[in-house]
Amino acid sequence: MVIQFLANLMTTAQKATPMPASHDAPRPLIIKLDARQYRIDTYHEGLIAHGFQVVRGTSTKDGIKLARRINPDLIVVFDNPRAGLDASQWLHIQHSDPVASLAMTPLLIIATSQRAAQLTIDQLPGRVQLMIIPVELEKMVEKVHEMLTLSDF
Repeated sequence: MVIQFLANLMTTAQKATPMPASHDAPRPLIIKLDARQYRIDTYHEGLIAHGFQVVRGTSTKDGIKLARRINPDLIVVFDNPRAGLDASQWLHIQHSDPVASLAMTPLLIIATSQRAAQLTIDQLPGRVQLMIIPVELEKMVEKVHEMLTLSDF
């Protein structure tokens, strides 16, 4: 099942239509936090292929350091509490950060349906969106575009 999931991700990434390069517009900067190690990170590569700048982190500590240093447009957290990357903990830390821009940065959480139920979706701030695993690359890119468009207002 995992092999099929990865094969589907790779196929989706290969079909991905890159954003046209524009030297006038800056590329949105995304921090992708994921504790898992990949030989090929299809989400990372797919986001880049769609015109985003993507910086990776593997822990909450990495994420806070990166976010304070580079002021991202969006943060994507792959929830994995067993590996030390707990989306609810991240949400609390990000929301209470003394740096206002970090506290208001849009957040996309990728989680299992079981974990999503624990995150109480209806109580999440409007800047936080949730996607349930498995997530197709194209759907993730659509959600990222939607979140970035809404955060521009």
